[in-house]
Amino acid sequence: MREIELHERFAEFLSQHLGYPMPALLREYPLRQRGSAAAGNADLLIQDVMRSRLIAIVEMKRQHSPETVSRGFTQLARYLEILGRQLPAYLVVGDDSAPNGFRIFSQDSEKQPLEIDALKFPSYAALVSGEVTVESERIEKESKEKVDEVRLVCFLSAIVLLVLLVLSVSGIFTPSPTQLGLIGAIVGLLLLPNTAKLKGLGIEFERLKKDK
Repeated sequence: MREIELHERFAEFLSQHLGYPMPALLREYPLRQRGSAAAGNADLLIQDVMRSRLIAIVEMKRQHSPETVSRGFTQLARYLEILGRQLPAYLVVGDDSAPNGFRIFSQDSEKQPLEIDALKFPSYAALVSGEVTVESERIEKESKEKVDEVRLVCFLSAIVLLVLLVLSVSGIFTPSPTQLGLIGAIVGLLLLPNTAKLKGLGIEFERLKKDK
């Protein structure tokens, strides 16, 4: 089987059986690592069409053998390194004896090839949902970090104001209205960037939930 025929069979299978829109299938996608000569062409990258984000990568080999399977996963590892991120990675090899004319492999937890049934390949909706979940977790983590920063600033500001109150009551130091205004302005400047980021993260999270 020629590799171009394998590409066409697999793309048709994804479209007809697993709900993949054709614009989501990026064939022979050029990869280049920033600041490096590392480059290559991925046989197939799958993207979330709505958000233009990559959600999976597929390498294809026209014939099945232990050597081609090993070489295929080596290439996938190199492409993921060039991309600089982890994606679900699959190897598709041609096999005329298989029901669809190809076999699909992923890797287990020990990086060993694991054949999967074609109909158990993730649907387009499942891959998109998984990507949304990962992005939501990232936003939630960043939001928590920003909340912690705001809490720390508020706590330190409260301590400073309490010390000033004690000093004022004791007659040791009484801040002037100008000094109090400057203290308030400093606290506001410390809080403003964090609250703005929190608002932005909240908007992004709501958009992700709507997309999902």
